[in-house]
Amino acid sequence: MLNRKSLLLSLLSMVFVSGVAFASNLTERNIYGILSDNFSGALQERGQSTDNIRLNVWAESAPPSPTLMENDPTGKEGWTYMKFTCLRKGATGVAAGGWSGVSYCFVKSDNSTAQPTDISHFRYLDFWIRLEHGSLTQLKVGITSVGQDCTKSMSNYVNNTEGEWQHVVVDLTTLGANLSSVTNAFLILCNDLTVDTTFSVDNIVLRTADSSSANFNITLKNVETMQNIPSNPNGNIIWKESVFHNDWQAACQYIELDMDKYSCAWTVRIYTNNGGTGRGGMWAQGTEREYVIPMCWRATKVELKNQPGKESYIIAQSTASHHNLYDAGLSQGVDEGYYTWFYMKDRADLNFNDAGDLDYITVWDSSLGFHGEVNAVGKGYYDFQSINRKPRIYFGGGFNEAAGGITYVGNVVLEYNLE
Repeated sequence: MLNRKSLLLSLLSMVFVSGVAFASNLTERNIYGILSDNFSGALQERGQSTDNIRLNVWAESAPPSPTLMENDPTGKEGWTYMKFTCLRKGATGVAAGGWSGVSYCFVKSDNSTAQPTDISHFRYLDFWIRLEHGSLTQLKVGITSVGQDCTKSMSNYVNNTEGEWQHVVVDLTTLGANLSSVTNAFLILCNDLTVDTTFSVDNIVLRTADSSSANFNITLKNVETMQNIPSNPNGNIIWKESVFHNDWQAACQYIELDMDKYSCAWTVRIYTNNGGTGRGGMWAQGTEREYVIPMCWRATKVELKNQPGKESYIIAQSTASHHNLYDAGLSQGVDEGYYTWFYMKDRADLNFNDAGDLDYITVWDSSLGFHGEVNAVGKGYYDFQSINRKPRIYFGGGFNEAAGGITYVGNVVLEYNLE
């Protein structure tokens, strides 16, 4: 299903615009991330109260070997996932019993001991698993409740095909567990394996039964306060009065995206739809001459907030080829070789059958992350340890040739495709 949401951006009167409190996500979200690049949820030993979680591995003698896979495009979701190797019973260094396991456990804010947590808001434990070598069907999966492991055989959910991501959905109500007191929110037991087994897991989430109320939320927020702007229902974005003293400058508002609806894949794209070629920005209203203010966008988790002596709203234009745009103030990427801003394209200038054009206007992709945080392989990705996995889309405008007394309007389309 192709969904489009548009936001009208108007260059209105130039005005100056003047932390976010921590709260548990356990009863507020339809999707709660345990190990996820894209879904908000638990922090890996960096959270508070019930949102603090820790990876545990154990065994009678040789515990499973965990490996965090980063910047790996073979993951199911984003660029990070976990890989584990469990040894068979009787292998070198493994006692006769051969019990072992892995889990993500809720822990107290000081990371000291387990924190029994109420997860009864959710119905399903949902994740993806890939067999690298060995046997998945000998594993057990579930949770730990009131000191009791409540599991089912993985043979109920997967086969032993190697190298293929398989989707597992465990109905928590069938485990006979007390969901109001859970320590291990994700548990895999590797007891008495007959073969050494290596497997990868990705996109581990808790989710509710009814997703009809779930949403892909788009919220307009203030850059400085990072708060919603309820008094601006039409989605008007403004620039500071000092904008005319600089060529390129970021706007005072940004858009926050939040995926709180379960989907195995989605893509978000951004462009203007101003009814003509060469109008990738804001264009003059009611004038014979078509004055155009070019625009740019950036998707990032970086806070583009001002601090004394550091004007983070300023965007610099390099002298290199294509005159790429980069941050000149407070944020990541302060050199000309790190282009964090993308020129806004208009729909009339786009070829939707061209992969290059689509890549340029893609804000967020469930499998590849989002643009703006460029890594070694040229794509953006989320730090899965961050509780706020919500891309911020900032806007910039080039005002070098802006004429006074003219209203400029640009129609920006956020297009998202959920599968």
